[in-house]
Amino acid sequence: MGEIISNIYTNPYENRITVTVDLSSSQFRAVAALVDENGGVEKILAVASVASAGMSKGFISNAEEAGKKLDELKKKISCSLSNLIFKDMLPGEPKPIVVIRDCKVSLSGNIISRHISKSRNLNGERISQAIVGDLYEQVKNTLASEKNDVFSINTLEYNVDDEDTMTPVGAWGNNLISGRYLVLESKDIARENANWALGNVDSTFVLNNEALAEVVLSDYDKECGCVLLDMGSCTTTVSVYHNKLLRHYRVLPFGGNVLTNDIKEVLAVSSGLAEELKKAMGFATANADRCKGYVCVPKGEQGLTEEKMINVKELARIIEARVEEFLGFIEGEACDGGVPNNFKMILSGGATKLNRFKDKVKSFTGRDAEFGQIKQEYVDKYGKYFNKTNEISDFSVCLGLLSGKFVSSVSFEKAANVVVERPKQGKKNKFNDWGKKIYDLLINDEDETNNA
Repeated sequence: MGEIISNIYTNPYENRITVTVDLSSSQFRAVAALVDENGGVEKILAVASVASAGMSKGFISNAEEAGKKLDELKKKISCSLSNLIFKDMLPGEPKPIVVIRDCKVSLSGNIISRHISKSRNLNGERISQAIVGDLYEQVKNTLASEKNDVFSINTLEYNVDDEDTMTPVGAWGNNLISGRYLVLESKDIARENANWALGNVDSTFVLNNEALAEVVLSDYDKECGCVLLDMGSCTTTVSVYHNKLLRHYRVLPFGGNVLTNDIKEVLAVSSGLAEELKKAMGFATANADRCKGYVCVPKGEQGLTEEKMINVKELARIIEARVEEFLGFIEGEACDGGVPNNFKMILSGGATKLNRFKDKVKSFTGRDAEFGQIKQEYVDKYGKYFNKTNEISDFSVCLGLLSGKFVSSVSFEKAANVVVERPKQGKKNKFNDWGKKIYDLLINDEDETNNA
């Protein structure tokens, strides 16, 4: 248990907790985990989620609204950590405050990818690391002159004397060496708004689908080639992998919300009822065997002033028309990413759970398709920390952020993201900005979240 030394509580997990946050359009989710000196995850300490707010097309558009919800999320995680770390304290004694100082955050939004190539005349000289480094610096200098928010620059390959290679250093070149780079960037103020909403938190940002790919895609998928399609409520992200490298990435500004709005407008029902109809009896193709008959929605349901009969096939036609439009855009992005027809499509996200969606993808694109599943190694390691309320599949992005690819990139000292302070006595206050007014906060003994 934690001990009091000069009115400040010691934390047995100090310097060993990392927090990951998934900013999706429907839910804000967080996972706190215990890490070792090598960045490996020993166990999950707490998970929490709240309904999102202030989100538009995958990025934070209203930082004030999002900030209120993120404060709620931070309180849940902090309470869980406090109750876990100091569970052996005497009943009635106020538990210390756990203040989280940094975290890893997934971002989606209007992120696009583009390819940049830089070349150099070799004149028959041997290729050195300095030559390769010079090409990379040329890319950075090109981007520095633009006003885009660059997330990463990924080296794809080099071409020496018309032959592609990943290891050019040491080779002789008679003509040109050219480097191809994938640049991931945003023309929006995605990170600025996220930083504002998170408050006094040192945040490391990772692209949503890169984190998801760590949990869903196998090494075989990444090497042989695949398209990871993540269709959420407001955005659809297309990621192309080949030879274990991310080759193309694009966030499209549509998702399941567009289907809901179409149903609402055509059938003249409320948004709530349109969403229920889509989930309960919506089909991605009107040719489905079960796509027939009528459903009676009683008077008073979702504000209906009279009984309404819904034609299931008509509902499917509304959905199918929009799904085909979606798939046309998605296939266009796949072609822009140079994806051959033999690359399968791996489906993820709530909107892909629509009845017969996988079949529609296969018939419309001609590609093989399958639903992405969390890799067994993640289920075996983390499954016990989740339940029906907090399902492991809902936290797949948070778990992806815990992979060695992202955790180990942050120094061990950086993981010192919790501060434990003794609360003031006799005063209870609302949880304000993360890291602000922490001395006025009194944490209740009741824990509303799922503890490890």
